[in-house]
Formats: sequence, C-alpha cells, structure tokens
Amino acid sequence: MRTLTVCLIVPALLALAGCATLRSAAPEPPPIVGNWDYELDTPQGVYRGTFMFEMTEEGLAGSVTQDGGVDGVVLDELMFDEETGVATFSFDSGEFGIIDVNFTIEDDTLSGILSVLDFGADLDLVGMRAETEAAEQ
Repeated sequence: MRTLTVCLIVPALLALAGCATLRSAAPEPPPIVGNWDYELDTPQGVYRGTFMFEMTEEGLAGSVTQDGGVDGVVLDELMFDEETGVATFSFDSGEFGIIDVNFTIEDDTLSGILSVLDFGADLDLVGMRAETEAAEQ
C-alpha cells in the first residue's frame, strides 16, 4: 500500500512543480513597453515629451506627456506589430485636436510621422528610449 501511495504522490508532485514553473515564467513584454522621449520640429518650435507604454490586464496601453502642455493623455486605438516594430495610435491633444501617430521602433530609437488632422499637417517625429530605461537594459 505504501509503495502504491508513493507511486501516485511523486508523479502528482512533479506535475504540480512543472505547472508552477510554467506559470512563473511570464512572457517578455513587447519592445515598445517603457518610456520614450520624443522631439517634434514644428513651425511653432520644437516640442518635446514622453510616450509611456505598459502592459495591463487588458493588453497594451499608453499615454503621452508634452513638456509645457499635454499631460498624461491616454492613447486611443494603440496597436504595435512586434514583427515590423510599427506602432500606431491617436490622441486628443486639446488645442490641436486629434493627433494620429505612426512610428517604427528600431533598437532604442523611434522615427515616424505625427499627423495633426485639424491642420492637415504631417510632422517628422523622432525619439529614443528614456535614458533611465536604456541604462537598465
């Protein structure tokens, strides 16, 4: 009887240990996750700010902060293609209306276009992973 109990308990414990190991190995977040400092050269001058991307229970989420202006505005329709490194989203900037953004991430840099829909303006967007995060990687 004791041998039978050991034969049943040991495989059960091994199976549970294997499941625990699988659960603790969280998938690596997409490369967009983190803070990205950006710069935008406009006819009104240079605008700087930060895009912030994180993984939530609902999926990828983000917000944008602009120095001296927009503060923590939630990004809408956020999509990121890990194969191509392309991110797209929009947000309501208030003063300038709806902004569409499309950029590509390559290593620790981003480049793309920011479209100010109300003004019909497409502006070059460049940026890099925030220094504190780049140092951690």
